[in-house]
Amino acid sequence: LDSCVKAMGWKHAIMLRLVCKGTSEGSGEGWSTLCEVMASDLGLFLPRNSSGTYVKNKKIFFEHLYPARNKWAESEVASDFKIRVGVRFKPGPPLSNRDLVLPLHQRLKMLKKGEKISFEEAKGERGLPVELIEQLARTGVEVDADVLQMLQEAKQLACTVQNAETAARNEDRVYTKDEGAWESEGGGTVRGLTEEETRRVAETSGALMGGEGGSAATGRTSDQGGAVEEHGSDENEGQRRSKGKPRVLAVLPCKVVLYVPGLGVRPFHFVKTFDGQKATQQGVYEEYAQDAVVSALNGFNACFMAYGQTGSGKSHSTFGPQGILDRDIPEFGEISCDYGVVVRAACDVLDSARMARGSRCAFPMDIQVSMQYIQVYNENITDLLGGGNVALRTGEAGKVVLQGAAEAAVSSRGELIKLLRQGEARKRFAATAMNDHSSRAHTIVVLHLLHKTERGGGGLVRSELHMVDLAGCEQIKKSKVTGQAKREAVGINSSLCVLKKCIRALNEDKGHIPYMESKLTMLLRPAFGGSSRTYALITGSTDDRHMEETLQAVRFGEECSMISNHARQAASSLEGAAKAIDAALEQCESGMRSLEQRGKTHLAAFAKLKERFASLSRKRADLAMPSRVGATVSAS
Repeated sequence: LDSCVKAMGWKHAIMLRLVCKGTSEGSGEGWSTLCEVMASDLGLFLPRNSSGTYVKNKKIFFEHLYPARNKWAESEVASDFKIRVGVRFKPGPPLSNRDLVLPLHQRLKMLKKGEKISFEEAKGERGLPVELIEQLARTGVEVDADVLQMLQEAKQLACTVQNAETAARNEDRVYTKDEGAWESEGGGTVRGLTEEETRRVAETSGALMGGEGGSAATGRTSDQGGAVEEHGSDENEGQRRSKGKPRVLAVLPCKVVLYVPGLGVRPFHFVKTFDGQKATQQGVYEEYAQDAVVSALNGFNACFMAYGQTGSGKSHSTFGPQGILDRDIPEFGEISCDYGVVVRAACDVLDSARMARGSRCAFPMDIQVSMQYIQVYNENITDLLGGGNVALRTGEAGKVVLQGAAEAAVSSRGELIKLLRQGEARKRFAATAMNDHSSRAHTIVVLHLLHKTERGGGGLVRSELHMVDLAGCEQIKKSKVTGQAKREAVGINSSLCVLKKCIRALNEDKGHIPYMESKLTMLLRPAFGGSSRTYALITGSTDDRHMEETLQAVRFGEECSMISNHARQAASSLEGAAKAIDAALEQCESGMRSLEQRGKTHLAAFAKLKERFASLSRKRADLAMPSRVGATVSAS
């Protein structure tokens, strides 16, 4: 079979794979060969582990290779924003063993048969040992990262259905000046969804989005009778603070469980988590951030950003510990285990560019790499390479131009480190009560990739990789800053709020994204625009003194990943996740049928809807659950 795959080329190989199904498992040799053939034929890149071995499996094929199949095609890239959110915790001192008070509905669900609850526990005057609650937090069902991504795509699909319907209605409507009203082109009623279709769309999209149309559970146990999970809305800050401090109960592969006073046990779902001392710089890069690098090498715009409170390890994850850039770096081979994402990503790009130019490469190409290094401080942009001020200008096709920012060519690791050292010397730092070396500005490293090939008549592709070390969000009363430092903190928090608004609008496929409200978001517009891939690493501390900030950081990450109340409930079991995904697919089918009947298949919104439907349908078929029945719209 493998010899046939190599001989037929990747397009025919896909057909052969689907027909023969010789290897259904994601890690089978057939998928490995298919990845190798497609990468070789189309000049695409595969992720590599620390030993230099390429990772080739079914997931890599559909996540990285198949979406980049038109890398060299001269066509406009469709907008398809995707974000993945992970969490890394900074180890802190041992936590106190204080008792924790659970809400009554969670405490009742923990009772064994015949067990009674005391009056003091019912009133919330007596808590339970933290060891017991931590044990409960680690039990129950946990869905994997692929299912969480599917739930995120299901919510995006619901948004896309609504946007496609809006686009269809807008095309049908014309404004009559004499009447001062909107009418259909034929003078009659605009054909929209039927009453039943409208009801189903409202219920499904509302549930997926956690809005009024959805049913938000108030609390429940897992299907295995294990961890108690809270899915209700959060209480106000004053009430929550009066009941104690939050606490990290468990860090599982795709879930963080916190104790939230007033809410009890509260899960937060992410595609990847890294726990304290167990996490390494290499692990964070290979298991999470490297996907952004592979996306950029395959022609997509990509972004990695670290978000969290000041002192939580953002700069450590992004660049490494203080003084790391002063060390010499080998030009080839492995680098120090202390280097962060920026150095590892840039080295990976340079190594890939060197191999692509090699005589043994099946698809020879030239990748030119250049770098810009800037910071945003109180809405002022500074070039960290040259030291001058930078102005934002809008160029051709709405492209953001950094006027005054140097763009230095990078062809070796030595040149890279030299440039990073220059920028480090110009960064703004200050000591606060929470961090002796607090970054007071957002730092952005931009790698510009220019891909050239002479094969097949030649081709030229541009892509960008943004790596962002966001300034730490902070509570002024805890950081105890005054004067200029206080104004800095206000500016930092304000720009982070705008960033949150932009990510929310992109996730919901809104027509207007508020990039212009902040210099930070204006800078990140190229990274977020088009068919982009964004990876956000939320950093937090397990230290009792900073748990309020950690709680706010993981909430920000959850909102970015579109995990609503309904999605959290669905993520507590594979069956619940499958039902939520099926509901989104059925809603999409209904919307597509309506658009087809009205002759709206030419709309760009319909094409995006069809593409997302096909992608989610394929992933749903891989779930170990009964498949949907009654599908009538082709996903091809």
